[in-house]
Amino acid sequence: MNSIVSFLDGFSMALVIVLWSYTILNFKKLPEIIPIHFDLEGKPDNHGAKYFIFILPFVGSLIYFFLSFKIKEINNYPVEITQENKEIQFFIGMMAVKSIIAYVLFIFFTFQKRIVEIAVHQKDKKIPVVNLIGGLFAIIVFFIILANIYK
Repeated sequence: MNSIVSFLDGFSMALVIVLWSYTILNFKKLPEIIPIHFDLEGKPDNHGAKYFIFILPFVGSLIYFFLSFKIKEINNYPVEITQENKEIQFFIGMMAVKSIIAYVLFIFFTFQKRIVEIAVHQKDKKIPVVNLIGGLFAIIVFFIILANIYK
């Protein structure tokens, strides 16, 4: 079971590295003004200085490091914890947090890639905002159901 948690942790760390690398490698290509906000349809609706490109890697790094090391203090379980279920509930909680971290970092990379594509190539690309957020809710619902199965 620890191998799954280790895999998710390593995958998340790799996403942080890829996010920073992609940003740094593409920074010089960017025009001075880039899209920085998108509507629910995924169309850019606000623009800003190209230095805003560093916000997602910075926030992603904070999310990864804060949640990865404070995981025992922040878990809020959807079921009552007893002596019989505490180990499995802790594992489910850890898996939920690690999965959410990895998925949020994936979302950040998706946004970053599209921002660069739109800014550099001036393509009218959309970001699947609703689909990405829906995926996050699906992960949360899955782990709530799993916790209730093993209560």
